[in-house]
Amino acid sequence: QGKLKHWGRYLVPDYVLGQTARGVYDYALPDDIYDNETNKSILSVRIGGASMPLLVKDEKEFDQIIGTTAHTQVRTQTAAGNTTLAVDDSYDFDDSGSVNIYTSNAVDAITYTGVTRSATAGILTGVPASGSGAIGATHVVDTNVWQGEAEGEPKYYNVRSGRLRMWPLPSAEWVNKKVLLD
Repeated sequence: QGKLKHWGRYLVPDYVLGQTARGVYDYALPDDIYDNETNKSILSVRIGGASMPLLVKDEKEFDQIIGTTAHTQVRTQTAAGNTTLAVDDSYDFDDSGSVNIYTSNAVDAITYTGVTRSATAGILTGVPASGSGAIGATHVVDTNVWQGEAEGEPKYYNVRSGRLRMWPLPSAEWVNKKVLLD
């Protein structure tokens, strides 16, 4: 409203957004943050005790860094031995190949031979019932499904639609660390 503010009163240092986990790249911003559509309200983002903050990237730069990575979520809970995997959106996935689902910081690499294309109800078909490439664990609804993702030390972040996204995905060495926001 055109009035000068004493922004120091509004600073919340070391706000914990959550804990890192394999396969998780986004976190809900606090409800009371001033601007939840851009990084204007964020001074820095750090992982655990790391002294170097993540580098902010605008939406275009962040999307270029992610590149051709395909991402969706499990639509219907699946169990070990199932031969199909129901996902929310299957359009960006290869006609055949493999996907990774991270559950309890472990990766389940699942192969498939076909795709039923849909933006709301896709299905990956031809999953082996057992052995290499089979669904090895129960995966609940809304668990992230990835193809072509990168893991490592998170280096970049972006804010979009009230969520903070970071890249690359945290690798095993970077799990169970606080995501800190100033």
